[in-house]
Amino acid sequence: MYCRQCEQTMKGIACNLSRGVCGKPAEVADLQDKLICTLEEIALSGKNLKDLGEPLPEADLAIIDGLFTTITNVNFDAAKVQALIDGANKIKNDLNSLYTKKTGKTLAQVNITSRFPDSDKDIISLKEILLLGLKGMGAYASHAHILGYSDKDVNAFFYKGLSALSDTTLSAD
Repeated sequence: MYCRQCEQTMKGIACNLSRGVCGKPAEVADLQDKLICTLEEIALSGKNLKDLGEPLPEADLAIIDGLFTTITNVNFDAAKVQALIDGANKIKNDLNSLYTKKTGKTLAQVNITSRFPDSDKDIISLKEILLLGLKGMGAYASHAHILGYSDKDVNAFFYKGLSALSDTTLSAD
């Protein structure tokens, strides 16, 4: 296990035991990493489709629920996290098909290590802070959705922020 998904990590770096400081089992930490990568892929497709004027309510909700699920102590149920991954993969595949149909282009896959191709600690830190902020936004957006509220600008920022995580051209500035 190497989990650095929250602010409670061991020694402020990462939990690397069979269970995190928060009690999260290694299996769930791995699934949550996979879920975040899938959400990044949705964001990459969705950001481009939103730029083309496509409304994506199912993708918006998958991103919001997925981010909220990965916040510390929210959901350690491996089966539920896997179900979110499966649902997100279906949405991602649908978006990729629509994106390819509209543009003739395909998008690259994201994995946890593609986010950090170099060892610039400032960029790594900024991306981790961004991800933690997006998770917090996901919690508030999820609660708002339950109450019947949604904001297109907030939803658009989820796409922008998640897309930035795998953007290797960004500088610390």
